[in-house]
This record gives sequence, structure tokens and C-alpha cells, in this order.
Amino acid sequence: MMLTRNISRFLAAALVCIALTAQATVIATKTPIENKDYSITWATDLGTDTIATSSWSISPAGPTITTSSFTSQGTTAWISGGTAALFYDVTNTITTTGGRTLTETFKLEVLAANYM
Repeated sequence: MMLTRNISRFLAAALVCIALTAQATVIATKTPIENKDYSITWATDLGTDTIATSSWSISPAGPTITTSSFTSQGTTAWISGGTAALFYDVTNTITTTGGRTLTETFKLEVLAANYM
């Protein structure tokens, strides 16, 4: 009886950890034929600081950043291409007028073209 109770507690704790991990992963989606925009709002991290430069990268290679832009508090990248059923890490690195360097990465899932 005690062993069963301990196993149940362990499984419950494991499920909570899995749920928290899943919530922490940001997944954006697109199809290979779409050219979609993805934006990051940096206002909470910046406070009164502002964005001076912004660069984007995707790993592994596949999707293409067709254009990007930034404002004093946010960044945007337009992404096209990619291979269906693959996941990519999309990273945005900014520098600020105050001299800080900040990085944010999200997962991009490329869905089959007929999925949507």
C-alpha cells in the first residue's frame, strides 16, 4: 500500500514537470509555402532601454528570413520555406542603446502544406 502511494506521488510529480516543460516551449507553426511574420516584444526586458540592433538566425538551415525589422521595443522577422515535419530553432539577438545583448529562441514547426 505504501509503495503504491509513493509511486502515485512520483507519477503525479513527473506529470507536473512534463506539463511545465511543455508550457515553457514556445512553438510557432507554418507550412513550407507560407511566408509568415513572427514578432517578439522586448518591453518587459528593456524597461527604459531601447533596441539598437536586431539579428535573426534559424537552425538547422532550411527556412529563410525574407525580411526583418525592429522598433524601440520589438522585433519582427518574416520567414518562408522549411521542410514539412521538421522543427527549427529561431533565434533573435538584440543589442540595446544601453549596451546589453539579449537573446530569445522559439521552436518553429513546419507543417505539411495540406495541414491548414
